[in-house]
Amino acid sequence: MEIDKINITADRASTHYNIESYNILKVHNSSHGDDDLRYTYILQNVATGYKIALKITKNCFTTPERVAGWAQLAEHYNNLGIYAPHFLKNTTNTYSLNVDEFIVYAEECYEGKTEEDAESKDESVRTDVLKSLGLVAANPAPLVPWHTMWCLYDKFDENDLYDENLMCATDFTKYAEKNLPAYEERARKILSKYQAMRTTFEAKYRSLPRAVFQGDLNSTNILLTNERKFKGLCDFNLSGTETILNNLFCECCECWNGEEEEKITRLSDVSAQYEFDNKAAKELAVVGEYYKFNDNEKSAFTTYYNITYPFRWINYGFYMYHLRESGMKYAPDIFTWIERQMNRTDVYQLLP
Repeated sequence: MEIDKINITADRASTHYNIESYNILKVHNSSHGDDDLRYTYILQNVATGYKIALKITKNCFTTPERVAGWAQLAEHYNNLGIYAPHFLKNTTNTYSLNVDEFIVYAEECYEGKTEEDAESKDESVRTDVLKSLGLVAANPAPLVPWHTMWCLYDKFDENDLYDENLMCATDFTKYAEKNLPAYEERARKILSKYQAMRTTFEAKYRSLPRAVFQGDLNSTNILLTNERKFKGLCDFNLSGTETILNNLFCECCECWNGEEEEKITRLSDVSAQYEFDNKAAKELAVVGEYYKFNDNEKSAFTTYYNITYPFRWINYGFYMYHLRESGMKYAPDIFTWIERQMNRTDVYQLLP
């Protein structure tokens, strides 16, 4: 997509936000290929100095209904004391426009820095982000008919074949069948057990409490004060309704840190598993200061873990990187680790 065409769209859209003469301070392209275009223009009104963040998008999930839902969720976060840039209504008194076949919307421009911009390593920021998760879970906004990327059983987009977790499990098996003949039968057994557990567990899972979350906590979306403390969140375009247990656990279990070559050697180290457990339990305890897991969630957690954790996207990517780079070298450790996670019965202790 030529940037000149996007510039023309930005110019046409700007008039709907009462900005006739402006300077472009920054253009950020966060697109993911031609089927998922996302541009952010920071525009400054020449006459008043007022700034807006103009979002120009073309993808399967940005619709006028969702933009309106994101705007309402941002207000809910603000009402809870978690700052989120306010969505701006345009001259048609709506939150979005169709301009040159793009969905365009705008937010107020936050003057502070993101965690990425500030290169912050302050642990208090992480703690406050987790507290915000608990606060949102304990005070849910009205549910919306779309999901976050974490979704289980449901699809993020109707064009997807499966939810992300099932996709990872299926693709892992297909890779083993094609490239790891010595592990083909073992991979099929893993998938068969995974599918059986999913089928049995679905009714229980769908009975668990749900809430609407921002859905994309990363350093580019975490806003800081001038003192580099947690301020709030931006970028609600992956927000949606999510099972609370799933969302909170997914956000608290990213514990395999370090270089890829270091991490893979620790896969066979059972003591490393306990380090992960301790870190996840610590983060879930922070969330638990605000959100109290009920008995139904606690009784579901072990089976939920057995199904989802082995094929979390981050773990799947980890396996595939090393299988493609090293062939059979780490296959024994990877398969054994997956099977161990699918059979653990001690993980109930992770929840506060």
